[in-house]
Amino acid sequence: MRGWKDQDVRVIICLEDCKWHWFVLEWLVELQQYLCHWLHNVPLPRIVREMERHWDEDDPEYFGKFEDWYGDDLGCLWHSCVDNPLSQWVWKHKYAGKGAHSPQWELTLDEARKTFAHDPAIYEWVEKEVEQHKQWDAEKLAEVREAYKAGSMTREQALEKLEWWFDSGNLEALLDGLAEKQE
Repeated sequence: MRGWKDQDVRVIICLEDCKWHWFVLEWLVELQQYLCHWLHNVPLPRIVREMERHWDEDDPEYFGKFEDWYGDDLGCLWHSCVDNPLSQWVWKHKYAGKGAHSPQWELTLDEARKTFAHDPAIYEWVEKEVEQHKQWDAEKLAEVREAYKAGSMTREQALEKLEWWFDSGNLEALLDGLAEKQE
């Protein structure tokens, strides 16, 4: 994507066919990710986090702490030992014998509006995401300008941050406030 202009945003329509129970299982596995998020608030006991040993069978020279290998909370452990294996199992069976990809089409946002005029929910979430990203861009630009004007960031550092955040354009004019981020 090269910016947040309507002609640059793409909507990918993907058709999947599968037995219904694999879709239900995939949905259930996705639901259990909320449990994973909640478990990130439960830290592992210090004695467990600081256990040291060779965790990687492929690299016998690696010697580290449990928390460096698995994480420091129950959510990390849940994700690596329960969530990820379940997801991989469902996906393996859901896509078995179907090849790598389902049929898909890429449309611009305008094409999606015309094609799916009968069901705007298909593209409205994309419009909301685009607006959210435009807002984040404006906040980031204001943050970099403020830091530069306050002297906590050199011109080169500010331009480097803008180059990382914004993909093209006259970054110097953007930093100086002579140009606004084009939408």
